[in-house]
Amino acid sequence: MVRKRIDIIDNSSVVMTNEDKYGATPEVLKDFLSVFLDDEVDLRYGAVVRRIIPRRMQMRWRDARNKVDCGVFAMRHMESFLGESVTAWDCGLQKGDTGGLDLLRRSYMRQILTNEINAHHHKNICSVVGYRDDIEQR
Repeated sequence: MVRKRIDIIDNSSVVMTNEDKYGATPEVLKDFLSVFLDDEVDLRYGAVVRRIIPRRMQMRWRDARNKVDCGVFAMRHMESFLGESVTAWDCGLQKGDTGGLDLLRRSYMRQILTNEINAHHHKNICSVVGYRDDIEQR
């Protein structure tokens, strides 16, 4: 294990203890990971994970007021986080940047609705084309 840390990535900057904010979830996930490492990799790694205290990352774009874009933040975090330190990580967002969040929301929505794995992707694409045709005729 190169870095011995467990990062909690949360777009909210509300000041609370991890226990108050997340309950037992970080410890439960840590336990699952350590059991997997014990069973599938090496007991030493499971022991290391058990000693790590999960820490909440203090990203500069966190916002205590934005309570509706958690999914957009989560998607962007999964796309951009590669394990770097919080000072080196730049996901492209700024605190209070509603325009950037709107662009990401539209992009994720388009990808979800039109991806071939979506059982309704053809219907979704046809609806958009029909809507566009109606707009152009006006």
